[in-house]
Amino acid sequence: MNTGFWPSFIAHIKFTLAFLLLVTSIEMHASSDQARHCFNSGDYVCAKNIWEPLAYKGDSIAQFYMARINQEGLGVAKNISNAQIWYVEAAESGLLEAQNNLAVLYEKGDGLPRDINKAIKWYTLAAEQGDTSAQYNQDRQGHNVHEHH
Repeated sequence: MNTGFWPSFIAHIKFTLAFLLLVTSIEMHASSDQARHCFNSGDYVCAKNIWEPLAYKGDSIAQFYMARINQEGLGVAKNISNAQIWYVEAAESGLLEAQNNLAVLYEKGDGLPRDINKAIKWYTLAAEQGDTSAQYNQDRQGHNVHEHH
């Protein structure tokens, strides 16, 4: 039995997997750039068609933009429930913009039940990452909570 076969075979498999991951990452980045161009040009259907598959693959930026598209009804019917789902996905992965926008959604109760505790949670997480608008909103909510007691 040739003992050199398996280490060589495993090294080849590792190289192939690394290459495929790199190519996928480059494709996702290029796709995201194209989607951002579509979005900024006002072609929201084009942006959605690119971002939606990326969002389902776990791309937090794509999830954030899918939330915005649904929240604002950009190229689709306005759907706050879908926006919330996408914001939660992106926020849970640590995207501070999604955390802040999700907090605003919960604070205002625009199309879903108002939940100040969830708003404060997401403002706090975004603020801890340095989001100044979240820091302001977190402070404002803290004052509002104390005023009601």
